[in-house]
Amino acid sequence: MEKDRPTTFQSYISTAGIQAKTPPFISITNENGVRVDIQATEDQSKRINTLIAALLKEVPLQLYSTITHLQDLSLTALADRSALQILNNDLVQKQKKSRKSRTKKHFGEARQLTVEEALQKMRERNAKDQEVSTAKERAAALRGKGRFAKLAWKDLAMSFDVFI
Repeated sequence: MEKDRPTTFQSYISTAGIQAKTPPFISITNENGVRVDIQATEDQSKRINTLIAALLKEVPLQLYSTITHLQDLSLTALADRSALQILNNDLVQKQKKSRKSRTKKHFGEARQLTVEEALQKMRERNAKDQEVSTAKERAAALRGKGRFAKLAWKDLAMSFDVFI
């Protein structure tokens, strides 16, 4: 049994099950020189990689660069599509959120009034209206008395000795 066991420690055996498998990255550089790394979806990229590997086994050596260029183009197209899908989904969610907030903006919480509360508010409103109307009537009456006093002052002749 001792002969079956390896004599040196082989770390790849113990960590093979927990190593992360990352899909290939596509690097795009825009006109400002900013580099963006985008991941292609794993199952589609695996299919492309296996197809390219099968092609590379069968074709002559002169076509390797063309086939690898085709692989890069297809992985770039996958990454572009997934990036645009993510961007589109984010924009749709943002639009939904802003539409919801605009709709909710003008609505408050509903309140329920009992009959007593409604009658009380009606009484308060009537009392306030009555106060306003009495104030208007009083102002109109005072205006009338003021006009009367002015006319009376002009019509009645008074001597100046009253003020001495």
